[in-house]
Amino acid sequence: MKVFAYAAAQFEHSARRVAGVTTHASARLALSPPSVAETFNPHDLEADFLFVKLHGLPEQPYWYGDDWLTALRADQVTEADLSKTVVFVCNCFLPESPMLQALKDAGAPWIIGGHGLNYARPDDATADGVLIGPDLLALTMRRALAWGFPPDVAFFIARKRLRLKRVKDIATTDALQFEVFA
Repeated sequence: MKVFAYAAAQFEHSARRVAGVTTHASARLALSPPSVAETFNPHDLEADFLFVKLHGLPEQPYWYGDDWLTALRADQVTEADLSKTVVFVCNCFLPESPMLQALKDAGAPWIIGGHGLNYARPDDATADGVLIGPDLLALTMRRALAWGFPPDVAFFIARKRLRLKRVKDIATTDALQFEVFA
């Protein structure tokens, strides 16, 4: 399974784990910075599983990396062929921005994300190596897809894993509100 992750540099370690970059030769990761919209190849988004962990704002046709550098524009997303891609977005304000429509216009049949603010910890807060909330949801979904489950079942399995957690924190509560936009 081909996996691509695009994340703000502060999320490198968690994005690397979610995407399986260290364990799977077919998984790749781009970070912003150094990657920015002007240098990013939108065809890199074309994968079986696309994990995005950048920053989003309502009504903005952009996603941002660290220091609010523009990492990706809506017009770049529409250049990609995402017709065979399951897209998992940890960014804030996915449905409140034109970026959701850009993913749809690129043909993505499965887009998972959340409304409003989303609670993904920066890497300095995950020194224990434990993934929480949206990251854990995405990791479980990627693994279920790799095992051959269809996207709807993979999403069900991932949500079930989160519901079974004993600790109910804000990140878990937030991730359980993620939905499929298609």
